[in-house]
Amino acid sequence: MQNAKIFKILFPALLLMGIGWWFYGNHYNPDRMTQELIVKKQLLKKTELVWDLWINGKEAKLFKESGEYCKEKVAGDGRCSHDLLNCVLPKSNLRIERKGKNKIQFFKIEPVKRQTLINYTSPVGSRVVMGILESKLTLFLESSCDKIFLPKRHYAIGAKKNPGLRDQFDTLQSNIFIDKEMTEAKGMTLFEMKKHCADRGMQLLESHLLDAASFHPVDLRNHLPKYFLQPPLPWTRNFKSEFVYSAQNDTNFLFEKKYCNFIYSKECKGFKNTSLPSWMGLKNPLGSLIEVVRNPFDVEMKLIPSSIYYSIHSKWHSLGKRASWSGNSYHRDDFNFSLFKNPVEEKFEDLKLGFRCMQEEFLK
Repeated sequence: MQNAKIFKILFPALLLMGIGWWFYGNHYNPDRMTQELIVKKQLLKKTELVWDLWINGKEAKLFKESGEYCKEKVAGDGRCSHDLLNCVLPKSNLRIERKGKNKIQFFKIEPVKRQTLINYTSPVGSRVVMGILESKLTLFLESSCDKIFLPKRHYAIGAKKNPGLRDQFDTLQSNIFIDKEMTEAKGMTLFEMKKHCADRGMQLLESHLLDAASFHPVDLRNHLPKYFLQPPLPWTRNFKSEFVYSAQNDTNFLFEKKYCNFIYSKECKGFKNTSLPSWMGLKNPLGSLIEVVRNPFDVEMKLIPSSIYYSIHSKWHSLGKRASWSGNSYHRDDFNFSLFKNPVEEKFEDLKLGFRCMQEEFLK
């Protein structure tokens, strides 16, 4: 009777021990765990090819191997293109070194959007789930092809030559990324532009950082300069030898189409915008759309007027020039271009403004 009671007490524990030993014997297999680890390491190595496809598009190895069918389905160079991933990856023949089934499957390729309180915004990247049987890896590929990195160095604010210490700053303690091209913002308020950037995890570009990306540093080798020339054109330090100076000062100046390769001015309407980027890759530091910035030094002066609204003869086509905008609407009273002239032959309600977003990561 006593033994029966002891057995009744111990039975649940013995049962659990038995189940545990069965589970251990059947599932804890060191060789199996080692093999799975090897598979995951090999999968991780193959993610380099997926990243290469994302960053380099139609120049990537995977596209050249299996992307013939996708040439006509994806526009442009295919860089940071979710459509390109969706077309190429399922057709690729990516494999790992493994007996039996070794072809990598792509279980999910989907755009990633940043959720806001109101709705879903434009994609900020792609999520790729790849693997073999139970072994899977999830990749997040951020849309970074349209951003450029602002080199770490000392910079000057505005158009002054040899500015004082108060008009200098550096980016040595942070990583700053800036949109390469402007986003068109016709009809958008300043608040809506800031929200657009916030939805991307970024903020509206600040005026002094636009200066840094536009004015040529002259001596690229010296990242801690004591003196700044701040030439008014982004591609040369010798302003008086350039067509822009002639256009602004010579009444006999004749415009030529080749000038559109430098400044996309009013005369360039109808031509493709192929103007040169700034020294660090920023598109249209002069010309194209009127650009909106955040100006922490003078909050009203938030416009860069150089654009297709001005003839090449206009003195607005010079780096560091600012005009004011309330940021609230597009009535004439919201703008002040008093330094030179208003935009030509345009209703203020029809002005096409543009803006860029920036991302700043402070270093510890």
